[in-house]
Amino acid sequence: MAIRIFIYSLLVISIISVFSTVNSESNSLENNDMALLTFNDSTMYTLNNKKVTRIVQSKKIVRYEDRDEMYNGTFISRGKSNNNTELSNVISADFIEKKASKVKFENNVNYNGENFISFKTDISTL
Repeated sequence: MAIRIFIYSLLVISIISVFSTVNSESNSLENNDMALLTFNDSTMYTLNNKKVTRIVQSKKIVRYEDRDEMYNGTFISRGKSNNNTELSNVISADFIEKKASKVKFENNVNYNGENFISFKTDISTL
């Protein structure tokens, strides 16, 4: 008799455990972003056939699967104006986030243009 009650209780417990939901910690870990690469004191150059067109300097860069985050970064872009004179634009910020082709500058954004154009703001987007 006692064995029969024990077996039925095991059956009921196993059926309940099959249909109950389990809150797994592994699912919560999959949702968190993990850094793929981290660079400290880095400089990146963008080249064309003739010259350097852009320089990106940063104290720290963290690359995720869908975005890049830069801390204390500076973008220096070089190009030509309509008069074929060389122009360089410098944009620096405390935090820079790049998603696909969009770049967002935050906190102490400074822009200095070649033609004596400069401004300071908190948030800017390219």
